Parts: sequence; C-alpha cells; structure tokens
Amino acid sequence: MFYLYLAQKNINQLLDSKKYALAYTIIEQPLMIRFYESLSNNEYISIANQDLNDTGHLTYKGLWVISNLNKNLAQCLLEIIRNRSNYYQELIFRI
Repeated sequence: MFYLYLAQKNINQLLDSKKYALAYTIIEQPLMIRFYESLSNNEYISIANQDLNDTGHLTYKGLWVISNLNKNLAQCLLEIIRNRSNYYQELIFRI
C-alpha cells in the first residue's frame, strides 16, 4: 500500500506541475476506492463501476481532481500515522 501511495503522490505532483486539472483512472482495487472515499475534498470523482469478467470483482472508472488530490496526498500519510495508527488495518477489515 505504501508503494501505491508513493506512486500516486509522484504521478500527481508531475500532473500538477504540468497544470493538468483531471486524470482519468481505472482502478481494480477496492482498497483504493475506500481510501478515496475517506478523503474529504472531492479528490476523486467516481464515474462508474462494473464486473467486467463476471468474477464478482468490480472495476472502477473515475477522475482524479489533481490539485485537490495532490494537496491531500502530501499531507495524508503524516496525518494517518499521527491520528490513526490502525488506519490500514481498519480499511482492510471493511473490505
């Protein structure tokens, strides 16, 4: 999860530096959707979800709002560590 956080943070910093406003995403990890749902400033806009292969696992389409997500990712990890030491465990048990 930490590597995914770092990858998203770096991608968002690059997109923000290039002045992109939105980025289209396709996500197959429910944990990431739960993470975006826990954010408060409309960093992710869900467009649709569908079980593409009739496996019971949804694939999600959405948009990153680059400036909002970039700001939040910059603060997110420190806030999680400071305020919720069991944050990841809580997310995993919700799935």
